[in-house]
Amino acid sequence: MVEIHLAVSGTVATTGRCQLGNPLRPCRNNARGIRYTGAGGRALEARAFTIFLRVVSAAGAGATMIQVLIVDDDADIRDIVTHEVRQQGWAATEAGSEAELTAALRQRTPDIILLDIRLPDQDGLTIARRLRAASAIPIIMLTGMGSDIDRIVGLEMGADDYVVKPFNPRELVARIKAVLRRTSGKPLGAPPSESLGHDCRRFAGWLLDRTARVLTNPSGNPVSLTNAEYLLLEALIDAPHRVLSRDHLLERTHTYDAEVFDRTIDVLILRLRRKIEPNPQAPKLIRTERGVGYVFDADVEKV
Repeated sequence: MVEIHLAVSGTVATTGRCQLGNPLRPCRNNARGIRYTGAGGRALEARAFTIFLRVVSAAGAGATMIQVLIVDDDADIRDIVTHEVRQQGWAATEAGSEAELTAALRQRTPDIILLDIRLPDQDGLTIARRLRAASAIPIIMLTGMGSDIDRIVGLEMGADDYVVKPFNPRELVARIKAVLRRTSGKPLGAPPSESLGHDCRRFAGWLLDRTARVLTNPSGNPVSLTNAEYLLLEALIDAPHRVLSRDHLLERTHTYDAEVFDRTIDVLILRLRRKIEPNPQAPKLIRTERGVGYVFDADVEKV
């Protein structure tokens, strides 16, 4: 049994019940309202052009709704993005400042954060750096500045993607979906699974569990990676001892589908070296081939 709440402008108007597999059926839509019929043909009516259906299992279980945290001091932009997010069936939480962001994070951990680069009480780059140091929550930066240096700094701070204002809301939704697909619903810093059948690779004492998307260092501790860093590492270990061009690595990471540039990969390489190289200033695992690309200079074993 599933309980259906018909809400008009956030207020529950009426409630009906129907069996699983027998959803409410629209049977009339006119200027006076929208009527639905449930189990047994019982009519349920809400006098509004737009109604929102919230389906809740009678047992309290059900699919987890995607949580999107929108951080921007422009209320109009927040309204537009919130509308598009909710059109996807996701939950949206708004914050107009770092203080409101902090309060929102105390209430719930989002699946993804849309972060404006300019906020009244703190700049978004500093916030991104702090968030990345504490978690692997995907971050998409929103900014009115489109220069290469701004993007590079944003990537260095740990952002997973970068959208320049003014943007098409549908494009933003597409980018959100792309990032969420890459996370596969698993926290990147979670402990490795002991389940059999995982696709794992070992190199220089490190272990990458590609099924759980978890990287473990030689001491046995998980190392948090952003989505872009994880995809880059996968591309490198798939072709050890081979020179990989920046274009190839950009294609494999496929994080930035517009206005990509070579320095994107350079920044990601720098971030990954900081996490897996004993001495990032003298890298031994990820070697630079000047004017060509990069080489993953380690033996990779499938385990």
